[in-house]
Amino acid sequence: MMKREIASYVHEENYSAEKENINIIVGCSICIMAQIAASAQPDQSAQGKVR
Repeated sequence: MMKREIASYVHEENYSAEKENINIIVGCSICIMAQIAASAQPDQSAQGKVR
């Protein structure tokens, strides 16, 4: 689920930014977004199950 959201976010950034520079930016953003998603995903799923 999270990977699809990240992919759509990257696609939006790809259209708004230059293709030459986006390769480096996407590489960094994917790592950052993956870390955020990995740290946030358990919390969101836990809250959803508890509530």
